[in-house]
Amino acid sequence: MDWLRKKLKLYDDHKVGDELAKQALIENHGVIDGGNTGQLTSLKTMDACYLVPAFSGLFCPYWREDARGVIAGIGEGCTNGDLIAAGYRSSAYQTQEVLQAACETDRGPKRRPPRVISVDGGLTNSCVLMQSLADITGSKIIRPNKSDVMTALGAGVAAAIAVGIDPTDLLSIRQHEGGEQEANTFRPLVCPKTRRMWIRGYKNAVQRSLNWQTDAIAAAADSDDEE
Repeated sequence: MDWLRKKLKLYDDHKVGDELAKQALIENHGVIDGGNTGQLTSLKTMDACYLVPAFSGLFCPYWREDARGVIAGIGEGCTNGDLIAAGYRSSAYQTQEVLQAACETDRGPKRRPPRVISVDGGLTNSCVLMQSLADITGSKIIRPNKSDVMTALGAGVAAAIAVGIDPTDLLSIRQHEGGEQEANTFRPLVCPKTRRMWIRGYKNAVQRSLNWQTDAIAAAADSDDEE
C-alpha cells in the first residue's frame, strides 16, 4: 500500500484511500461494509483489476525469484479506487494462498482452514481489507481493540516461548488492555462459488507475474550475441 500511496500517489491519507477502495468495490461487487452490518447485494465474478505485488519475487506458496509485480485485468473504466482496492485485496489473496498451503499435507486428509482468524497491525485499520479477508478466506475475522498492543504482545509471547519462559503472565495483559473485547467482527458475505471465481482471477494474474526476471536475462544474452 505504501507503493500505491508514495510512488503512484493515488491517495494521500489512508482513510481517503480506504473510502476510495470501498466505493470502487461497491460499484464492482455490491455493498461491502465493515463490521457486522454489511450485506453484499450484487456480485461480479472478477475484480476490476488484480495487483500481484511481487516486487522482489513471490514467496509462499510459489517461491519464485523470477516473478515481478503486475497489475492485470485493467479496463478503460478502471479508477484509482479500483487500484487501491486491488492493493488491499492482494493481501487477502496472499493470506488465502498461505492458509491453503498450510492445510495441505503429503499424507492423509487435508486440514481444515481456520474458521476464525484474529488479526492485528496497521493494515487492520482498513475495513475494506478486513471484509475482503473474510470474503476471500471464508473465515470470520476478528479485529481486537488496540491492535498495536496485541502486535507487541504477540512478539513478547513468541520471545518468551523461544527462551523457555511461561507466557501466561504476558497473556493477562489482554484483559487490562481490553484486547479480549471484539472491536469488529467481519464475516464472509459471498458464496463459495463467487469466492472461487475471485481466487481464480488472482491466480491468473499471478501466472502473468512469472518468468519476468528469466526473460530479462535471456533478452540481455540475445543482445550480447547480436553484438
